[in-house]
Parts: sequence; structure tokens; C-alpha cells
Amino acid sequence: YIPQAHQSIMEGRWDRKSFTGIQLLNKTVGIIGVGRVGSNVAKRLQAFNMKTIGYDPYIPLERGQQLGVDLVDLDTLLRESDYITLHTPLTEETKGMIGAKEIEKMKDGVRIVNASRGAVIDIDALAEALKTGKVAGAGIDVWTNEPLKSENNPFLGMKNVTLTPHLGASTAEAQTGVATDVARGVADALHGEPVATAVNASPITRATLAVIQPYFNLCERMGNIGIDLADGRISRVSVEYTGELTETETTPLTTAVLKGLLTPILQQTVNFVNARNIAEERHMEIREVKAKKGHYFTNTVTLTIDTDKGTHRITGSLFDRKEAKIVSLDHFRVDFEPKGCIILAPHENKPGMIGQMAGILGKAGVNINGMQVGASKDKNTNIMAVAIDKDIPSAILPILANIDGIHGITVIHCESH
Repeated sequence: YIPQAHQSIMEGRWDRKSFTGIQLLNKTVGIIGVGRVGSNVAKRLQAFNMKTIGYDPYIPLERGQQLGVDLVDLDTLLRESDYITLHTPLTEETKGMIGAKEIEKMKDGVRIVNASRGAVIDIDALAEALKTGKVAGAGIDVWTNEPLKSENNPFLGMKNVTLTPHLGASTAEAQTGVATDVARGVADALHGEPVATAVNASPITRATLAVIQPYFNLCERMGNIGIDLADGRISRVSVEYTGELTETETTPLTTAVLKGLLTPILQQTVNFVNARNIAEERHMEIREVKAKKGHYFTNTVTLTIDTDKGTHRITGSLFDRKEAKIVSLDHFRVDFEPKGCIILAPHENKPGMIGQMAGILGKAGVNINGMQVGASKDKNTNIMAVAIDKDIPSAILPILANIDGIHGITVIHCESH
């Protein structure tokens, strides 16, 4: 109410009753996205004796405890929060994550702040909730399409919302800080010191690069697959190398795995310089192993991800040092290229499974670029790896999952580099 109260004074009025606020003391704030920004927000709000709870499926519970943030599931956060503030990147998982159904689960009179990405919230649903009073107030700094045009603004005329034109980093200090960081980075590089904000990797000898360069894409895409498979909080990331990779420096390849793992879930830029530090800040244990034991394939990279809900294991290899393939996935033997959008569907080994999957995708207008079926060791369960030409509509996922004999549906996204 500060801008409105200021305006009333400027208009010669003395109206105290119209601008009664509420205190932050002892209120519960729900932080969606407890990364670098969200954790700093928590620290500042705790100074007001607010209870801080958070939703971030990629933050270990121990990290939450260190921050004083009680990590909960999204439904719990929506039900218990007096204030909700969003600090999450825009991904397929976060796009439209706050809509009419989610707002209905919130407390009456909740207040919402979005300073992350515009498409995270359905602004039409939020505007309707502001009209009914379900949401008492909101602050919006980011928009799906910027600049925001009047015809796309559902908040026009409302008094219980504060809108700003993406000003989150628009301070004199922030702009000066960017220039200073660049200058310091250049100075550090010229002195041969590590550059925290660099976008290039540390120097690699030509001999080492000649061996490992073909594996960079494979490793980064294995990280992409790993984060889509992970169904819990990641505690440990192990990367095992065999064949020619046991005789060379593989730290840059492990960094590539971490970059692929972290980029889809973080708002900050992840590069070959900061990826390992970011992983360690999130309390992920990083292990690198060079195995002398034989393997069905001569040169392999195996990524093992341990979470609080289980373990996933992905093995990749190169053919003719050019063609990257995923050759095993958990207990399945597979053979698919880690590229684009892929549906993984473990299923009973019985007739009709492929036809049902293809029929549903065809009716939905989703084109299949390729399909490969891998078997498990017990031969009773197979897995389909279905490459599609575009991301699958979310409404189709439960239909696929309900096919008799399907044991689950996972969509993985292997970014192009």
C-alpha cells in the first residue's frame, strides 16, 4: 500500500484506514526454488522471524537444514504458506506450475511474489484469484512476453497488485558489479588464476584433448538424461571410465556430465568452470573412477546417480569415435542416440505394447522418429526408447502410463550442443 498511500498524501488526503497492512512476524513464507537466489531470500526473511519452508526437488535435505528452510512437497507449501515467492528457472517442469488448481490449494488471503520467470505462473488465473480475494495481493516483476502490452495485462485497474517491468537487477550497484566482475575475470585470466565467472573451460593439453574431445557431447547428454531420471534428491554422482579413457585426464568429462545434469534445473548459468562448485554447493558427492575391468564395449562412460529414493545407472559409448549411443539404462540393454526428446517406457514383455504406444502418439499428432526396444536380464520386462519430433503434450502422459503393462513413463530431453 505504500505507493497508494503516497498518492493519497500527494492528493491532499489523510486516509489511514484504507491502507492497513499485515505484519511478516511469525508468518510462513513458501520459497519455490531454493537455489542461489531463493536461499538468499530465505536468509533475509528469517530476519523478520518468518518460518521459511521451501520446495526444490534438487536440494538435499541437509542443505535445507543448513539454510533453516524446511523442505516440503509442493502441495504442502501451497497449503501452509501465508506468502509464496518464486525463484525457479523456466523448464518444462516449472512452466505453468502455478495455475488455477494450485491457487485453489492455497490459504485464503495468500500473497504471491514472482521474480523468477513470467511463464511459471498463469497470470489469468492469478488475476481471477485477486478479484475474488482468494489471493490478497501479488507482486509481479517478470512476464511471459516482454515488454508487456496493455491488451495482454489482466491486472489493469486492480489495486491489490504491484507490477514492475523486470527490474530485479536494475540497480546502479548491480550494473557496476557486472562491469567489475568482467574486469576482475580478465585480470585473473591474465595472471593464470581461476576465473569464477569464465565461460570457457580450464586449459587442456592438445594430447589430452585429442582423446577426450569426442566424448564431451556424450557426457553432457548423459547428464541431461540423468536429471530427468532422478526421482529424488541427488546425494552422489559417480562417473566411471573404461578403455582409452583410463589412460588420460577425464576431469573435464566429469565436469561435462555435471554441466548436463545441472543446466536444466538451475536459473544461473552453468559452465565448465563453475559446474563442479555448484554441485558441491548443493552437497552432491562427486566420484570419478577409472576401471580396468573389461566391458562389452571397449570405451565407455557410466554415470551412476544416487538419490534418497533410489539409484539410476546410465552407460554410454562412442562408435567410430563419432556416434554417441546409450548402451544400457539401469538393468536394461538399450541402443539409442541421446538426442532430442525421448520417451522411456519400461513394460511387460508381451504383444501389442509398441502398437498401443504408437497409436496414442499418432492420434495426438506426435511423430515418431525412431523406436528401440531393450530387454532386461530376466527377459520378462522390456523398455521402449521412443524418439519423437517434439515435446509430448502433458495431457498424453497419463494416457500412456495407463496402458496395461506399462510400468512407467519418463520423458528425457537431451539438449543439442
